[in-house]
Amino acid sequence: MNDKQNNTNDDCKCSAECTCGDDCNCTEENKCNPNCTCGEHNKGKHHHKHKSGEKCDCHGKDDCNCHDNECDCEDCHPKTAEEALKMYEQAFNKYEEVLTKLDADLEKEKKRADENEHIARCFRQDLERYKERTKNIEADAQISANINTATKLLPILDNFNSAITSAQDEQIKKGFSMIYSGLEDVIKGLGLEEIEAQGAEFNPEFHNCVNKVKAEKGQKEGTISKVYQKGYKMAGENGKVVRHAVVEIYE
Repeated sequence: MNDKQNNTNDDCKCSAECTCGDDCNCTEENKCNPNCTCGEHNKGKHHHKHKSGEKCDCHGKDDCNCHDNECDCEDCHPKTAEEALKMYEQAFNKYEEVLTKLDADLEKEKKRADENEHIARCFRQDLERYKERTKNIEADAQISANINTATKLLPILDNFNSAITSAQDEQIKKGFSMIYSGLEDVIKGLGLEEIEAQGAEFNPEFHNCVNKVKAEKGQKEGTISKVYQKGYKMAGENGKVVRHAVVEIYE
């Protein structure tokens, strides 16, 4: 090594084995002679030149720069079409393996998403059924409460109806009629309606027959001739019967 290299230089890190004999400051732009074998230049980089047929172990290294015209190793630059085809086949196989793995991962995620969707759909259905059951329970509870209240009011309504029929004084009858009318409004407000009876055809679903009379001319058998006590049911086509009408029919 010459005198210049023996001088202290913070930029120079050549080893004692440096044989370039040139002025060296160990930078990429101004390095030692290309024949220098000190090993200090281009540290951290994979720069090499292979002999033909020599096995290359640089593949996969990010710092490898041997893939240029200076490298003639068979692994970096195949010399025959067969070697090139083999190298491409290996690369394709690796690519295919990656795609296969990705497809498998996607299938797993799709299956998981389908399972989550199924769980969510079942949950929504259960929630809707629960809401419907709750709604029906609340409606049934309200109907039961109304029926319970109505059954307590109906005897009072009957008493005022009898009082109106038997009252002689018109002012008293008028007073009873006003109270009776008010109670009827309360009964209707609870969702009840009067069962059709007088002159209607007897129906055991709504009527309770306690007496029969002989049908005369113009009177139809099986029809109601007299109502002893009014009947009530919940409003609507299929409303529940609260109290059957007590009647008399023609036979």
